[in-house]
Amino acid sequence: MVVGILPLHSFRHAEFLHNEVPGIDIPEAVRHRLREAGDGALRVGIEMAQALVHAVRARYAGAYLMPSFGRFEVVAEVLDALH
Repeated sequence: MVVGILPLHSFRHAEFLHNEVPGIDIPEAVRHRLREAGDGALRVGIEMAQALVHAVRARYAGAYLMPSFGRFEVVAEVLDALH
């Protein structure tokens, strides 16, 4: 099994995915954390993605990171934490 991870960029991004994209459920705690982060939401989204990659590493065959808005540098930053 391979896990897909989409780093969240903002509270608004999380709300859109949660409310408008069928099959995506973003927990209230995650949305709240992004809302509270304000301008620092991208940093929080990257940290959450890094934590998720670490959590799934030992249990799954792999993970694929999805760059939203064509922002490949965000995916690269998530990967930097794996070294």
